[in-house]
Amino acid sequence: MAISLAVLAYLAFEDRPKAIVRWTGQLPGPDLMSVERLIQSVLPQYGLYETTVTSARRTSRDQARIMLGNFTRKGENPEYLRSLYRNKTVIEALLSVPYTVEDWTEVIDGFAKQGIYVSSHQTGKALDFRVRDLSAQMRAALVSALAHVARLIGGRILDEGDHIHLEW
Repeated sequence: MAISLAVLAYLAFEDRPKAIVRWTGQLPGPDLMSVERLIQSVLPQYGLYETTVTSARRTSRDQARIMLGNFTRKGENPEYLRSLYRNKTVIEALLSVPYTVEDWTEVIDGFAKQGIYVSSHQTGKALDFRVRDLSAQMRAALVSALAHVARLIGGRILDEGDHIHLEW
């Protein structure tokens, strides 16, 4: 990820209030540290002083497990996957094999070995943010703050209902 001048400007102001970014289950690697520092700088502008990242880099197995869990919770509706993920080739391949973590891992891993990813999480260029304990006002502020971050790093956000997804 190339850091833009706007990002560098945010990071340069060390006297600004910083938000606390909590990580569940994993810590950010060096490639995520700049994004974390940017989030720490932007959130206070929206009245937020802490947030929790629930997912970052994922293995093929992690990606399969999470996708299959969500797919199952959504009633195994293929349109759920087709509407959420950009890479339709991978999605159609997943839908053509048994709905097991092992089979989906094999499909996702096969594509990943060719440099084709179903999710930016696989390349460490996505973060999921917890929203379950936020008021409607705080959730809206988090969406706005993460949209601001996404604009600065050339990314996008998706409100997936149970979390906010940021990718770049």
